[in-house]
Amino acid sequence: MNIWHHLGINPTEDKSLIRKAYVQKLKQHHPEEDPEGYQKLREAYDQAILNCKRKSQSISHTDEDEDEHVFIFSSHSMNVSFHEGRTQEDPLQDFMEKVHAVYNNMASRIELTSWLNLMQEDVMWNIRLQYAVREQMSGFIDQHPHLPRGIWGLLESSFHWKDAIRKDRDSFARQFPNIFLHVFADPLYSTSLRYTYIKQFEELETYLDYRLKALMALKEKNMQLTEEMLTKAHALFADDPDLLRLRGEFYLRQGNLIEALTAVDHCIRIVPNDLDLYLVKARVNYARERFNEVLRDLEYILSHQPEHLDALALAGKCYMRLREIENAKEMYQRITHIQPFDIEAVIQLVELDKKKGSIR
Repeated sequence: MNIWHHLGINPTEDKSLIRKAYVQKLKQHHPEEDPEGYQKLREAYDQAILNCKRKSQSISHTDEDEDEHVFIFSSHSMNVSFHEGRTQEDPLQDFMEKVHAVYNNMASRIELTSWLNLMQEDVMWNIRLQYAVREQMSGFIDQHPHLPRGIWGLLESSFHWKDAIRKDRDSFARQFPNIFLHVFADPLYSTSLRYTYIKQFEELETYLDYRLKALMALKEKNMQLTEEMLTKAHALFADDPDLLRLRGEFYLRQGNLIEALTAVDHCIRIVPNDLDLYLVKARVNYARERFNEVLRDLEYILSHQPEHLDALALAGKCYMRLREIENAKEMYQRITHIQPFDIEAVIQLVELDKKKGSIR
């Protein structure tokens, strides 16, 4: 891979130039809209930075020393007011005030360009302030973690939290539990919540805390905590599709199928084109043994995504319950065509052949 081609610059050992090029290219390769392009860009960036470290051992040694103490915070430094002791010209304080402004407005908070602009501020390239910026931002983001996945990716690439975690996992996890969760421990799950349909209201941050806790409790199968958090969140904002999805999943696991269906139908009315919702609804109706309704929703999913493995597998189960062996076989054959070593599909095909033979 030609890393400089992906970064769009000539070979250089100047880390600031590499970072600026990376930030510029991120505008073309949004992590959520172009994950493949983003992955190649990120690999090029990581390799370029690694090359710099290898070619400059003395600087590397200094960087490592700095990194060792950059994540050591006192409780005082974490909570200091951004206006306390401010001089007339304080670039770090000005920068953090801009960060606050972006985060406090939901429209700008979820817009990647807002954060890209912040990452291009002069203070980000000021060698003298680099570690102080990292300190302040790490403390702020850990206390304000409700951000879309793409923005988490941008911030990680700017502040290299994964490197710090690899150096001292336990210490980092204690100091910055939310950053640890979102960029290292469980990034795909914890950043799966969306913000598109969130409105600005007084108790927004409290609501988002409840929603995140509900998600993680559901993952950990702590149903009592899940129900508590879902109830509190629902009382604050009942029309968030992601919260409704969580409620549907919770009620499905609890066997409360009517409540599950009510939550999912409410969600579909808000976002009618979300295919994942139709899969959740299909699972609910499968538990209700409404197989024809299940197949109707699965057909809708497969008309848009013919290789949707979960939809194909559930369709296969439905056809088996309806004793439509040929249709069931077709679903599992489609799965093995996509994933030849899908064990469940292979086993089901063997069983279907046995049933077909016994019928003859």
